[in-house]
Amino acid sequence: MTASKIRAPIPRVALELAEAAAALGMSPSSFDRYVRPHVRLIRKGSLVLVPLAELERWAAENAEHVMDGVAVGVAQRTGADWETDGSNSGSAKASPTPPCPSPGNSGPTWLA
Repeated sequence: MTASKIRAPIPRVALELAEAAAALGMSPSSFDRYVRPHVRLIRKGSLVLVPLAELERWAAENAEHVMDGVAVGVAQRTGADWETDGSNSGSAKASPTPPCPSPGNSGPTWLA
């Protein structure tokens, strides 16, 4: 095979709406509801394209760190939450656990 017959794939810079939805792992209707209002589109006649940069921007802005500040199963503590007990063993005791939410107590703000 000669070099003139070998063709490298052309990188895409924009996707059709259905492709953009698939790239984010969602249905076209979810894409229309949650993403489309927040990204810039390329419109030429009936063709509507979503630039890859817009998809990446939207994904970065809507990503969250699920575990940040939320204790799951076992209480998470940072260095500021621990105080030493004054012994030479270096053991530490945890600061008091916040109260559980109840009708009169909404609990920590991260539960809201």
